[in-house]
This record gives sequence, C-alpha cells and structure tokens, in this order.
Amino acid sequence: MPVARLFLVILLMTAGQLTAQDLLPGSAARVQEILRARCSECHGPELARPKADFGFVHDLEAVTEDYVSPGSLEDSSLWGWLNDDGEDRMPPLKAKAGPITPEEMALIRWWITAGAPAPVADVTTSEDVVAEESARDGASMLGRFHPLFVHFPIALLLAALLAEVLSLRGGWGLASQVARFCLALGAFSAVASVTTGLIAADRPGSFPEVLDRHKLSGIITAGLALVGLFANELRHRRGTTPWPARLVLLAAAVLVAFSAHQGGELVYGEDWLF
Repeated sequence: MPVARLFLVILLMTAGQLTAQDLLPGSAARVQEILRARCSECHGPELARPKADFGFVHDLEAVTEDYVSPGSLEDSSLWGWLNDDGEDRMPPLKAKAGPITPEEMALIRWWITAGAPAPVADVTTSEDVVAEESARDGASMLGRFHPLFVHFPIALLLAALLAEVLSLRGGWGLASQVARFCLALGAFSAVASVTTGLIAADRPGSFPEVLDRHKLSGIITAGLALVGLFANELRHRRGTTPWPARLVLLAAAVLVAFSAHQGGELVYGEDWLF
C-alpha cells in the first residue's frame, strides 16, 4: 500500500478524535483546491446559471456556511452529494475533471470531522513578500495624509478666484499678486491631494459611485489648476491677455467645490448637506 494511502487510512481511523488544531498545515487549502478543480464545471463563480444556484465553490468558507455541518458527516449536505450514487452525485461521473479520488474523499471526510476549519494563510514569508508588504504599508500610510492635504486646494483655489475678482476693480493691484500666489500653492497642493487620495481609495468603503465621482472631479481639478497656473504665469511674464487664465481658474474653483462636496458625502453620508 502506498505511503500516502496508508497515512490517510490512519487519519480516517482517528478522525473522530481530531480537532482543527490537529490538522496538517494546508489541509483546508487542499480541500478548497479539490472542490475548485472538481466542481467548477457546474458550480464555478463565472457561470451565469450555476447548478442548483450553487456558484461559489471557490469560496470554502461560504461552502462551509451553507453546506457543511462541522464535525458531522451525516448533517453535511456536501458530504451527502459527494457520496450520492444517483443524479445528485457531485461531481457527476461524466464531469470533465473526473470523479473525486478516494484519497481526496478521505481528506474531505477528515476535514469535515475535524470541524471544517477555514484555510489558514502560510505564516512563513519570503524576504520579497515582506518587502512588498512593507512597501504596501508605506503607501497606505501616505493615503492617510489625504485629509491633511485636501483642505489646502479648496481654500487656496477659492481664495485665488476671489482675489482675481477683486483685481478687476481699480486700485486692487495687490489682489492680482495674491491670486498668483494662491493659485500656485493651490495647484501643487491639489496634486498632493489627488496623489494621497488615490492611494487612500484602494481601501474598501461605502458609496462607490460617490467615490468614483470624487476621484474623477479631483483629478480634473488638479489638471485645471496646473493649466491655470501655467496660463497665469504666462500672463504675468509676457503680458498676454488674462482671461484664459481667469476662465480656467473659475472652472477649477467650481470643480474643487464640487469635489469637496463629494468628499463630504463619503465621510458624512450622501444627505449630509441638504
């Protein structure tokens, strides 16, 4: 008898005394691989109409919740289907992946009897994985600065617009320089806000549609602010007409207010203002 089969026979003989802590590392993950390989033809998540409305065979925890009674083979629907000799047999004998082997059946039986634990991630990591996780943590930390940066372009772009409007009146020559200063700081802070915001957006959250609008409007705002900054500097250094820069600044100010409102909805809910 092959060593693997002998080992599984011993496991079956002692299954009733096993607990989840007694399972060999990776055994639950192996059960998940077996179900994925043997049952995806009829129950894969990519199927539009999976058999018996059971289309999540790749998710062992979901399978366990709906079809497994941990510690009890008799009360586990999954075990019943695997042992059925009729039309409910899973997988059917004609399945493309073939029937489950005796060794695979033994492992599943052992897994159920031992409490059907969820797969446990491998605790051993290579240096590359550790470095990757550290880089991801560092990027995530940058995303937390978004609330700090985001208020600067809001205030500065609106202040630049106000100063530019005041500069239209005679005797307000200083206002044009104030607008120039605020626009420059507002444009660069908008880039910082968008960068940190995109990093922060990788974390799952509520209101995905609002988040999409917030991201898009923020990116366009930063782009307009940079274009406005370029046009404004061209105006001051070469004496070109100020109106292109003013119109771009107006668009950036309106859009930054809209983006700020979307950010408020993400924090306080969609009806936070009205």
